[in-house]
Amino acid sequence: ERVRDQWKNLSDSAESLAGFAFARTLANGTEYSRGSLKSFREFDSIKLEEVKSFYKAHFTPENSILAVVGR
Repeated sequence: ERVRDQWKNLSDSAESLAGFAFARTLANGTEYSRGSLKSFREFDSIKLEEVKSFYKAHFTPENSILAVVGR
């Protein structure tokens, strides 16, 4: 619901829309990309099990980096 609300209000501000488009263009094809969803229909087609499966596959200790900063 939060993502839907953000998308609904994205066009309210030209700065928000331009920032969104710029970030998508800049990150396209990199590991920083947020995906290629372009519509609510695509977003609604994602099932909870798909999200859980993606999380299990990619958010693992093997894919983590530990950074210690400071004293």
